[in-house]
Amino acid sequence: RVFKEMQKTEYVELNICAGIVVFHPDRKRLLTNMTQVLRQTNWLILFCNERDSYDWLEEVRHDADDPEGIILLPIDGENHGIAYACNRIVEEGSRRGSAWCLLLDQDSSIPDNMILRYEEYLRDVDPKVAMLTPRSCDLRNRIEVSEDGDPKNVRFAITSGSLVNTSVWEEVGGYREDYFIDLVDQEYCARLHRKGFFIHRLDDLILSHELGTVTKQEAEAEENSDKPQDGTFQNITKKSRLKLKDPYFYSAFRRYYITRNRIWIAHEYPEYAEFRHPYLKALKRAMGVLLYEDDKKNKLYAILRGIHDARKSL
Repeated sequence: RVFKEMQKTEYVELNICAGIVVFHPDRKRLLTNMTQVLRQTNWLILFCNERDSYDWLEEVRHDADDPEGIILLPIDGENHGIAYACNRIVEEGSRRGSAWCLLLDQDSSIPDNMILRYEEYLRDVDPKVAMLTPRSCDLRNRIEVSEDGDPKNVRFAITSGSLVNTSVWEEVGGYREDYFIDLVDQEYCARLHRKGFFIHRLDDLILSHELGTVTKQEAEAEENSDKPQDGTFQNITKKSRLKLKDPYFYSAFRRYYITRNRIWIAHEYPEYAEFRHPYLKALKRAMGVLLYEDDKKNKLYAILRGIHDARKSL
């Protein structure tokens, strides 16, 4: 039986919930990551962006020692994107009285002390802090854990591993669902800062991504490799601005949202240097598609359509 004889850590005092966005996961890996989370929190909220995983997770929940601790949100079988899924998770956590919600990707592995460490920090935190975040790494690379754990005020944080203040989330309007997938986290962080809130990173916490897995946030970090990452991804080294080859070879579907959302975010947040020149970035990626990638016609069309739709909506 799933999650049998699982030892929980002491329950957190601040009623912190956690949520995972699920989309065609590696099921064994997801179960491992769910177990890590369930040891540290009272509630794990799951949102599936497709039907097959939902049906499987219903069986997992039914077979668990504490099925009430696993909340499987209802779905319609459609992929509504990462922003919609995160909003539903935070919304449910807030409805259940959680002041903070830990958001995770399905392939993110959290340290054993993550939620307790967050809780310890929150006991005496500035009320204007709207989000906490760990450092993140791909297990293909190693980073050293900070010994002092002193927090750093950062500009951006990836969604996975971020601890979101549910009241502030409601105040600022949540994640932008029209962004669907790409730049969702950067837009939310920029909006927090514009409204006077802060994001603190705890360097003694490391969020690991499994070898061979490329998460949405890692992909965005590569796509925005010419902007400061505040040390969020230590494995992403400095890259040439002229580099045309994209190691992630995005589909035409992703090319559309990357292109469109870059133009949107540059228009909405002109004060951010890292969001500028979206058309130049689109040209750079189009050249990379022509030189290095397959499915050139569809990807180039997606880039052009992204430019057209962005300009039409501005």
